[in-house]
Amino acid sequence: MKKDYRKDLEYGSKVALRSIIMIATLAIVKGVLGSVTGFVVLIADALSSFADFLSLFAAYIGLRLSQRSATKNFKYGYYKAETFAALVAAVVIIYFGIDILLESVDRIVNPKEPEHLFLVFFSVGLSILFSLYASKNLIGAGKKINSLALINNGKDKKMDVLVEVAVLFGAGAHYLHFPYLEGVVGVVISFLTLKLGLETAKEALFFLLDYFDDQALMKKVRDIIESKAHIVRDIKDIRMRRAGTFVFGEAFLEINPYAQTKDIRNELKTLKEGIEDASPYLKDFLIFVDIPYRKKVKVAVPVKEDKGLESELAPNFAETNAYIFVEVKEKEIVDSYSHEFKFAETDIKGITDFLQREKVNIIVNNDMHSLMFYELRRLKNIDVYPTFGNVNNVENIVKLLLIDT
Repeated sequence: MKKDYRKDLEYGSKVALRSIIMIATLAIVKGVLGSVTGFVVLIADALSSFADFLSLFAAYIGLRLSQRSATKNFKYGYYKAETFAALVAAVVIIYFGIDILLESVDRIVNPKEPEHLFLVFFSVGLSILFSLYASKNLIGAGKKINSLALINNGKDKKMDVLVEVAVLFGAGAHYLHFPYLEGVVGVVISFLTLKLGLETAKEALFFLLDYFDDQALMKKVRDIIESKAHIVRDIKDIRMRRAGTFVFGEAFLEINPYAQTKDIRNELKTLKEGIEDASPYLKDFLIFVDIPYRKKVKVAVPVKEDKGLESELAPNFAETNAYIFVEVKEKEIVDSYSHEFKFAETDIKGITDFLQREKVNIIVNNDMHSLMFYELRRLKNIDVYPTFGNVNNVENIVKLLLIDT
């Protein structure tokens, strides 16, 4: 059963909003304390938190827009709004990273003595507690609703613990009379901020360009097709793309040209349902089929006695002593050969195995049993061609078949 997409998106939005409020509060606190103490690393940390706020705010906006239903002009919905918002936020984060870097380099060249360093320790303790709490909630919510934006923000908050350790290191450097290390720590924070911005921008841009790297899901879909399909001859291609928290996909399949329409319809329905159940985030999956032109055909014709193409057709199984196998290419007879037939009419498995070994595409009907017809036509996808009272030999029935097909 498919997940309730709207409820999942609403849940992700609520988690994101709670975290946004906490990050914004923390960024303000850090900024105020950084201004009071004159500690550039704390100011850099505040800007880094503000960058986190922008990234998460973009994810929140995207999740809210994703809840809108598809419209006439946006038939695929608004799911990519989250990815686009993440790209915009990434550009702003990169800007802050550069700003932090320039300020930190200036502090290395012109070190200053900060004041009230005890406030730095208070800020660090508060930040570590929040980062661990936010990380757990964001990653959990992201995995539940398949949101890369929430997962990445959660991972970033976990990395923020290392940033806070760096802030402590910068504060300790002043106590040890190495003030220039404050700027070095600021440079480290700026690089971490730039790394976040560049990775977010790359990921968002790639997904906007329909990049897809979930090879496990691709393999799962391929395995479903190969295990459930009976009329599929070849999997030409499988394509998937991500749109916000959801995945859309399509497969291009070559099917047996002798399969009946009802078999094609039923099998494609089964495949589609099986594939869409493979992942709760697979929003839609389309299957395109190609029915190839039959360039080569092998026809099995039951005969009373083997006289090649001049053999007389056997009207029933009791009078069948041999089968003439006629190979046709581009609607012309190119070869023929025969095999003796010694099966009872009730030996359905023996007869079907006999025909399958010869790789028969079409068999001429000689008043066969209904179970035989079902086995050949529905389960083995071997076409059954009727006999006619005015056609009495192999060559003529095959020529008639070629005109008909």
